Amino acid sequence: MTCKAPGTRLDARLEVCECLTGRRTDAPVCAADETPPAETQALNAFRRKAGQDGSLVGDRFRDRPLCVIPTAPPARRP
Repeated sequence: MTCKAPGTRLDARLEVCECLTGRRTDAPVCAADETPPAETQALNAFRRKAGQDGSLVGDRFRDRPLCVIPTAPPARRP
């Protein structure tokens, strides 16, 4: 795995990690009233199997969507 992280915590860029042996998987962004399931070994196993088709869109684990919480946009500087 390789990661690119900001130089300081004041840097608003996101940390990006890539698994060199992994594959791209599309995942939906959580709606305002949705939360993804808690991270567990069972969820990881389910997500690995569900993502084999390259998408987690529409997949649910224990009645919760496999979605990603959106990150806040970087603050604007004056």
